[in-house]
Parts: sequence; C-alpha cells; structure tokens
Amino acid sequence: MRNRVITALFIIGIFLLGYFAFDGTALKFLLIFCLLIAFMEIDYTMDLLTLTLEPRHCHPHFAFCYQSAILMIAGFTTLFMSREEIALVLCTSMLADVSAFAVGSLIGRHKVKFLAKISASKSYEGFASGILIGIITAYLVCVLTGIPITPRIVAYIALGGLTAAIGDLLGSATKRQLGVKDSGVLLANFHMFKLVEAPMRGHGGYLDRFDSVSLGLALYGLLMLIF
Repeated sequence: MRNRVITALFIIGIFLLGYFAFDGTALKFLLIFCLLIAFMEIDYTMDLLTLTLEPRHCHPHFAFCYQSAILMIAGFTTLFMSREEIALVLCTSMLADVSAFAVGSLIGRHKVKFLAKISASKSYEGFASGILIGIITAYLVCVLTGIPITPRIVAYIALGGLTAAIGDLLGSATKRQLGVKDSGVLLANFHMFKLVEAPMRGHGGYLDRFDSVSLGLALYGLLMLIF
C-alpha cells in the first residue's frame, strides 16, 4: 500500500512542479503524454489478445472501446482547460483515488459484495472516504488557485470524488476483461518506452494511475458543455 500511495503523491508532485515551473501549455502536454501512454498500453494489450484464443478473452472489445473513448475525450478536453482547472481535476481525482485505496486497505471492513468480480478489495469505507476527500480536495484547490466558484465548479466539487471512484472501478473492469493485472509491463519490451514505463511497473501502469483522472477530465468536459 505504501508504494502505491508514494507513487500517486509522486505523480501529483511532478504535475504540481509543472504547474509552478511552466505555463499551462507545458502542463497540458505532460498530461496528454501520460494519457497517450495509457492508450498505447491498452492498444498493445488488444494486439496481444488477437494472438490468443483463450475463452476469457473472447469479448474484450467493449472494454477497449470504452477506455479508448474516455482517454481520447480526456485528451481533447485538456486542450480547452486552464492550468488551474487541470490542477483541480488532477489533485481531486488522484487524492480521492489514493485515499479510497488507503482507507479501504486499513479499515475497510464492509466489502462491496456486488463488485467482487471486478475488485474484491473494494469496501464501503474506502468508497465513502474517496468521495469525501474528493470534495474537500476540490474545494481547497479552488481556494488555493483562485478558481471562481461557478455552477460548473460547484458541480465538479460535488461529483469529482464520486467520478474518481467510478473511474477506478471501470479501470479495474477494463483490465480484468482484457486479462491483465499490471498494464505497466506491457511496453517494457520496447526500448523507446522503457524510461517512461519503468516508474509505473508494479503500480498498475499508466492506465491504472490515470483511469480516475481520465474520467474526471471527461466529466469536466461535459460540465463545460452544460455550463
């Protein structure tokens, strides 16, 4: 658990460094690059599945199409977001995700039984903490970065933590349907990806680290259309 928490905080730290050290364009490039690596992970998975006839891999296309669509929508939404809005979604999604995992691992006593086939470790305590931490984090980021509290922001504050939890579940379902546990090892055989893949091996890969973020970005894009 400690390694996963440290990894999530390290990623947040890298993006916050980009936030303070560079302008919004550099931050957008960094986020889109990470989303692109996550997309390449699942694309490479599909390429591998075309070479196998294992029964559990007979219908992976829905998972592939869902995750690919979310990642593309997330990348497109990023282009129209300000630096402060990117920080809002990143911090909210990642801290909600890691807090749900940490609380669920430490004090999660009541497992969500109907989600056992997707992720047997999910608990109601972790789920509730992720939503609560998401709300608190989103509000604090708005205060610290000076984001005005508009109807769009209010809606994101209310839904950001819940979206992170759903994104994590859908990411787990995607990997289960594709038959992989750690997508971070998929591109390890390619020399050009070794440097960017190495930090994510053993932590689920970019797909696992950015499943909550990508759905959070998709939600924010939807809110941009509504408000």
